[in-house]
Amino acid sequence: MRRSRAFTLIELLVVISIIALLIAILLPALGSARETARMTGCMSNLRQFAISWEAYSVDNRERLVGSDNTPWRNRDATGHAEPTAWVLNPGITPERLRNLEEGDLWDYVQSESLYRCPSENRVTQRGDPYIRSYSITTFLNGQVQRGSTWEQLKPARKQSGIPKPSKTLLMLDEADPRGFVINSFAIRPRNTGNDYEWVDWPAAFHFDGFPHSFADGHAEFRPFESTATKEIVNFNTRQPDNPDWDYVADRYDPGRPNNP
Repeated sequence: MRRSRAFTLIELLVVISIIALLIAILLPALGSARETARMTGCMSNLRQFAISWEAYSVDNRERLVGSDNTPWRNRDATGHAEPTAWVLNPGITPERLRNLEEGDLWDYVQSESLYRCPSENRVTQRGDPYIRSYSITTFLNGQVQRGSTWEQLKPARKQSGIPKPSKTLLMLDEADPRGFVINSFAIRPRNTGNDYEWVDWPAAFHFDGFPHSFADGHAEFRPFESTATKEIVNFNTRQPDNPDWDYVADRYDPGRPNNP
């Protein structure tokens, strides 16, 4: 009877080396596939919110839901006081589930997971995961502060006040570093003396770019053209000639003169 031949030490090392090489080749591809799936989930969330946002307007005589996190008791710089808030959080503490449930869009989106990007990895000051990643822009029924360049922004209050729905930015992941996402997504409007100034900025959760939805219901993904965008850490950061700011500004208030 012939005895079976065992692997030599060198042969075992060769096999182990081949397996390690295959793992090194496959792991990045698997990681990329997982992130692609998460980005697809994020885009789906944004589309679902766009549908729900429009449904709220249809049910409320074209009125847009408030894009800030608290109803306004006092009139803003445009003379408007908004009684609604898509997510209700009038305090200064990180959001909990009840803040979503008390918001005016909860009747249309009753799933906590849809309020959070699948790639969301931030934690609050309490050490809990962010419960919400997304913000609606200030142009879509947000509050305009008195005594600032904000007074030149004329937010849409109804669907009929949106001049170009297919080019009007609705919602995106916001990179709010304060421990939770607060109020609407804002930048200084173009041609108000503060061009290229980010107040808020998009989060870079997906392939160094950001998914975002529009007022007509569609969603897109845009890679950052400038590495400086994903390196922002402070509010009111000014980045002259940043093409990412140009992109957002042109879709933030598309009815403003000189916007395409």
